[in-house]
Amino acid sequence: MSSQSNSAYSPVRRIYPGILFSALIALSLLTSCTRAEVSSVIATVAVELQSTLEPLSATVAAGGQMTRESLAPSSTAVSENAAAAPVSTSEPASSAVATVPPLPSSTLPAEPTTLPTSTALPTATPQPSPTPIPSPTPEPSPTPLAEEIVSGGSTMVLVPGGFFMMGADAESMLAECSTFSGASCDPAWFAASEPEHAVLVAPYYIDQFEVTNLDYLTFLNAGAEEIFDCGEADCISTDESQIQLTDGSGYQIEPELAMNPVAGVTWYGANAFCEWRGSRLPTEAEWEKAAIWNPDEWASAIYPWGNAFDGTLVNFCDAQCDAPQANRNYIDGFAAAAPVGSFPDGRSAYNAYDMGGNLWEWVGDWYSDNYYSSSEPANPSGPDEGTAKVVRGGSWFDTGNFASGVIRFPSPQGNADKTIGFRCATSAP
Repeated sequence: MSSQSNSAYSPVRRIYPGILFSALIALSLLTSCTRAEVSSVIATVAVELQSTLEPLSATVAAGGQMTRESLAPSSTAVSENAAAAPVSTSEPASSAVATVPPLPSSTLPAEPTTLPTSTALPTATPQPSPTPIPSPTPEPSPTPLAEEIVSGGSTMVLVPGGFFMMGADAESMLAECSTFSGASCDPAWFAASEPEHAVLVAPYYIDQFEVTNLDYLTFLNAGAEEIFDCGEADCISTDESQIQLTDGSGYQIEPELAMNPVAGVTWYGANAFCEWRGSRLPTEAEWEKAAIWNPDEWASAIYPWGNAFDGTLVNFCDAQCDAPQANRNYIDGFAAAAPVGSFPDGRSAYNAYDMGGNLWEWVGDWYSDNYYSSSEPANPSGPDEGTAKVVRGGSWFDTGNFASGVIRFPSPQGNADKTIGFRCATSAP
């Protein structure tokens, strides 16, 4: 290169030739030129670069300012400088300027002038809305059973279904009897009440009061005695009852005796009356639960009102009772049967009156002294057959201990006695 390459410092001389030289080297690599061809190209570029930088160096030496325009020489000036520049004779003869082959055209495809139209996505087929699941219809709550109902003019009280403990220990009952009658108590009277066992019963209603003389008088005078067969015996014995049969006037009762419990009724007569009224006799298990089971304490008591005998709460054989077993320590106000409901404080936990004392009561079961050893665990109804039915609860003619709700005795179906009455029951709907 010429001596002008040693002129004053110029940033252009430091940057521009280096960039150009790098470009030439790259070009040689891209075009696969020979070393001689590259040398010729470099010599030619050097001459042109010298012509370009000479006026620029003069400007810098004169204190001129570089501008964007001064750094961009016109194409005319470059051509003239290139023509005036002498070719160095120090180059070998073989270093003649070679024709630079053109850069190969790019093999990349031309840019598309327009973007291809995008294929429209298919419209999604709307999914059918799921069929809503219907909300389950809540089961209706069962209608609570009424605490009381009226059947044939008589009030009946509810005894809810469930388990209870039935029966008792014979030895304990004998000890209770001894406090009333001393050594005259017979162990055989109580053996049929054991063993104590769990029994399940369905809900039912039972008469709040014993069937009265007035109730049974209505049954007799309605001719029901002929419609509802009393079997092998009469429905009632007028010799043992307060109801009397008169010529031409049918059955009658003294007004003051109308609310006394009816007595002198056979088992057939009791069963016929309950059927006429649309009910039935209670089973032995139903009678006992209604009499002495306490659902709050989950235990049976000895008597309907509790475990301790109280002669003021029950009609039994007291000082007014004309019998050798009379207990002279109590006066209950009645020499024989009392009007039903006369001892409200002696009622059971289920609000049933006179289930201890006043009259023994017929139940539907046949009697067997060992039935409790093999009875059904649910809704027992007694043996399939027998020679006597069961009576429960004691009477105005008995000592107080027989008012216990666990004592059971047999009585023939045709027995009509002034100490025996009854009450009805019906299954809950």
